[in-house]
Amino acid sequence: MAQRPDDQASLPELQIEIIGGSGRDSEYELQMTAPDGATSRGAFRIPLSGEEIQAVRTASSDVPLIQRSWTMQTADFAMAVGARLFDSLFAGRLGLLYKHAAVPSGRLGLRLVSHDPLVMALPWELLYDHEILNDFIALSGYTLARQIPLQGLPPDKAVAGPLRVLLVAADAPYASPSLPGVRLEVERLEALVEPHAQVRLLTGATLSDLAHVLAEYQPHVFHYAGHAAVRDSGDQLLQLSFSTQDKHFDILPSSFANALREVPDLRLMFLSAESTDMIAAVAAETIPAVIGMRGLITDRTSMMFATEFYRRVFDGILVEEAASDARRRINYQSPGSVEWSVPVLYLRSGATLLPSDSGREVTSVSLDDVTSGVVAADPSRQAELDYLGKKLAVTKTNLEELQLKKKQMGEAVPSVVTFQIMKLEYELSETSRQISELRL
Repeated sequence: MAQRPDDQASLPELQIEIIGGSGRDSEYELQMTAPDGATSRGAFRIPLSGEEIQAVRTASSDVPLIQRSWTMQTADFAMAVGARLFDSLFAGRLGLLYKHAAVPSGRLGLRLVSHDPLVMALPWELLYDHEILNDFIALSGYTLARQIPLQGLPPDKAVAGPLRVLLVAADAPYASPSLPGVRLEVERLEALVEPHAQVRLLTGATLSDLAHVLAEYQPHVFHYAGHAAVRDSGDQLLQLSFSTQDKHFDILPSSFANALREVPDLRLMFLSAESTDMIAAVAAETIPAVIGMRGLITDRTSMMFATEFYRRVFDGILVEEAASDARRRINYQSPGSVEWSVPVLYLRSGATLLPSDSGREVTSVSLDDVTSGVVAADPSRQAELDYLGKKLAVTKTNLEELQLKKKQMGEAVPSVVTFQIMKLEYELSETSRQISELRL
């Protein structure tokens, strides 16, 4: 039985608030608050040039290498960027506070808070902990979310009654035939969501059509599957299809936000389209949880992220943990690529935004299941089972060795060993869960 929101275990959070500054060369004030209330202050300077930030946006997608510059051809560039971001955040006393929060928990949420658009646009998903985890934070047992601090908003609340989902497709069956990925994504998401929620599909709409449906249907979840445009100025625009013409209608973020303000029960917006992170930032001023894409992303990866995210949300886990699970799934399926870092999560406060199905047992359905039918007959799933079985054995062996080492060292055991044990215990649990799910 999937957990109800009230039953979900809260996630200990390390809140990182970046205040002040007015440009790339400015010095910001940084305040960090650990889960136990311990705080520390420091300074922060953006460690990346504008060219590097733009390079990350275009390099994340799994496009052919011949289309990339030589610096983008491996994940090494992403690791270097992530390590510099890590060092800029966790220097001196702030680093000690991070270690203090990380070691005891084994499970931690990082919440980045700032009013500054430049700070919010940084590729935080690439944070690379080269001191404790020796990994990307977003691929570890930790989660990562952004938050824009706003005053006067009502407290977040869980959804009461049947969950209502609005799927908006930017290309109708008779328009934009060059965008088949959108249609396929919508078809698969309908199959995934329908067992758990009321679903309404809107295609071939103008902004006025969309505003009318939002006001009339009052969805809890808004999922946009389509494409976005980026102006020379850097402004991002969503694209809707006219209902009777093979044309697109561009929506400014401000116009889009005005339509969303008429939907007070909206808890989650998912923008499954490339270059929508700035639109997501605007929407996050109104909606408790928003997902957008920072730069380019392939249809395959976008679909995979959405599938795993919704599947885990309907399992009853926290929104930010569902996003982390989806990242790890992408990383497993596309090793060496950093497309897992493209989705951006804005989370206002509180982690329980969506309910599981009201009282009945939830059966998780993955996109692979929908398209292939029987999981046991899927060779790729069997290959994944074989891989996970080997991973489980190695993890168990490493854990036993570290536990023995800890026992031998007694009270003198370093904190990093304790942390490694906690991490391996988490990995053991997660791998066992993944194996169980694949065998269903």
